[in-house]
Amino acid sequence: MNHNDYDVLLGISPDIRQFAETLIEHSCFGICGGKARLTDVRSGPEESPDFIFGSEDTDFSPDIADIKTLVDWDYHNPYALLQVIEELLRMYKVHQERIVEAYDRLQFEYSSLVNQSDITSQHVEVHILRFESKVGPISFLVRLPVDFTRIPPFLSKDNPGEDSAILLISFLSPSSSKITPQLYLSPKVEHALGGAANLRIPAFPSDGCLLDYVPNVSNLLSNKVDQVVANFEKRKEYIAAFLSHFGRSLLEYDADAFTKISFLFEWNDFFFIFL
Repeated sequence: MNHNDYDVLLGISPDIRQFAETLIEHSCFGICGGKARLTDVRSGPEESPDFIFGSEDTDFSPDIADIKTLVDWDYHNPYALLQVIEELLRMYKVHQERIVEAYDRLQFEYSSLVNQSDITSQHVEVHILRFESKVGPISFLVRLPVDFTRIPPFLSKDNPGEDSAILLISFLSPSSSKITPQLYLSPKVEHALGGAANLRIPAFPSDGCLLDYVPNVSNLLSNKVDQVVANFEKRKEYIAAFLSHFGRSLLEYDADAFTKISFLFEWNDFFFIFL
């Protein structure tokens, strides 16, 4: 919990502080694991909360009877508010997916990706901005199914947290050929793979589709992980070979990254260090 969150909590009525604390500490929304942010807090201790959505979401108005966590609101349960928000976000995700169905191009992009690749609907979020007669941009947020568990521990020990690679693909409009991809890596993964400058993803082809492009980027990252792992194993084997031949002369070596080793040798009463 940061200082801003702590300051907000101090100004909240004790009757609802439990909801705010749980929300700040345990919220992990969407495929990006977003945290909740509290502002302008007002209280009604025993009543279930009201929700206000943006002007672009006027058609998102779920029936309260369908929101089980709201119907069963229990102000004694510190997780009650968190559970309501999680349920509303699931409903909003379904709402956005239904909007996609109204546009042939978007419906094809979404359905082909989740039905014909390793990407499932749980790995994809879509959001369509709509203002009066204007539709777009449309954002597809895709969590890439890359296995980062093989990354050597020394590369991630100073960057705790989740391993993730999120691909954001933005369509200017439902039929636009202007498509912009952006790759976002968790700090741990970015550091392990050599930084953002070392991970340039290809441009989205003018005649491309998500079904082809997303797996290509996923494979690119998987290959990068393979390179990092292979380099680590080669260094480890190299150090092991030196140790097997000159282990009795060893001074020290890097047992984490296997990048350094030093020996003390003697030749005709002359002693020298070999690095």
